[in-house]
Amino acid sequence: NGIPMTVNPDNADEYVLKAQSISSTDAIKVLESAGSTQTWHSTVDAYSNATYTLVDDGFGGKNIVLTAGTYNFYFKKINNEIYIEEVYVRDVTNTYGTICLPYASNSYDGAIFYRVAGKETGKVYLESVSELEAGVPYIFEKTASKIVVARNGDPVATAGNANGLIGNFTNETVVPAGNYILYSNAFIPADGTTNKVNAFRAYLNLAEVTDGAPTQMPGRRYIGMDVQGENVE
Repeated sequence: NGIPMTVNPDNADEYVLKAQSISSTDAIKVLESAGSTQTWHSTVDAYSNATYTLVDDGFGGKNIVLTAGTYNFYFKKINNEIYIEEVYVRDVTNTYGTICLPYASNSYDGAIFYRVAGKETGKVYLESVSELEAGVPYIFEKTASKIVVARNGDPVATAGNANGLIGNFTNETVVPAGNYILYSNAFIPADGTTNKVNAFRAYLNLAEVTDGAPTQMPGRRYIGMDVQGENVE
């Protein structure tokens, strides 16, 4: 109760509440106050990507009930509708990490995302991307202490691979020997028993990475990341 929404700095006709954690027992609506007049709103914008149900509030109105998760909420003053956006949120400390989400996204905060673009001895090259594909693993470079990625489209059931980067949707997955995990901002060899990755992360099969440095394209960022355990010139 009483969680304030603020004017969207990118759109003065909207109020916004971002990265709000919601439990399965929460009931949601927006209260609009104008002087002594108070109006409740529970009409969901048809373009919202969240799964929800409307239930009677006991006073002739409706409440919005969502699946437990984290969401962005936008209240549109022009039509008194609520746009609800499911988001993935992760607190991060290391500069670099891996990510693999079941849904696509073209709206995110807190990180620059990269695909694996090539390799040379002792080095893996990364190339920045502007959009994330569903089930495709990436490497991120944090720009804030919290990454927030908004869902776009339907989720996929299986994590995929991308040029040697292997996605994962299951917690405590043992990384097979001969592969690499991203640790302290470098790739290090996995021992096959104690090295694990959690859901929505990835690990690297170096043998599957394309040989050679990528041809650099305008408007993209490139990083050469160290691979430990290989002979480096």
